[in-house]
Amino acid sequence: MIQRLPADNTYPLLIGFVLAYWLGRPWQWLHDSRKPQPALVAFGACSFAFGLIGELLLLTALGWTILLVSWLSVFSAGPRYRMAWAMIPFFSFPWVAVDLTALGWYFRLSGAWVSEALFSFLGFSIKREGTLLDIQGLPVAIEAACAGMNLLPALLLTGAAVGFILLAGQRRYWLFLVLLFPLAWIANTLRICVITAVALTWGSQFASGFFHTWGALLVLGIMFGGCVTLARQIQPSVREAHSS
Repeated sequence: MIQRLPADNTYPLLIGFVLAYWLGRPWQWLHDSRKPQPALVAFGACSFAFGLIGELLLLTALGWTILLVSWLSVFSAGPRYRMAWAMIPFFSFPWVAVDLTALGWYFRLSGAWVSEALFSFLGFSIKREGTLLDIQGLPVAIEAACAGMNLLPALLLTGAAVGFILLAGQRRYWLFLVLLFPLAWIANTLRICVITAVALTWGSQFASGFFHTWGALLVLGIMFGGCVTLARQIQPSVREAHSS
């Protein structure tokens, strides 16, 4: 059985279902159901089963999403751009945080390296050992909570929703989804640098307490703004849209 999810990781599930329903409107249900695609149903069922057996939430989420799309194709004429829409329920599952735990370590390590480079450039005396920093005698530990792995599912879900609104029906939508991962890294690294600067200014106790929580909201805000900006940059111009 897949390991029990922390409460922080279950929130994207609830938000994702609401977003999927809202962005899929208007729902048009068929009076006469169509025949399902056996190959697609079989692939979704196998992926879901192997995910449960192998304790891989990624496969479980993939299988569940495929079965959902298969069910909708039988009973519903919507939503529009179904494959792009399916990414919203797919990213609702926190498979990145659960299955790719090693990614959190690299987020922390790279965040510590960027902080070292930044504060060295600003003239601070700094030493780094892995994810541990010593800045002007102040110890700063980039702990697991700073990896952003609890936030990453929400960040990717937000990006998938923004991309669906602005880029659904275009090939650039899939490029946008790929770019969400480096965008999430940039947002989380910026959060680490800001929290480190706050610790230097007002002390580590303040930075690890109240501000640490608000720092997470800062990342969400940066990610949302970055998603909108990136999607608008990728979005084809009016002239390109008419020519295509």
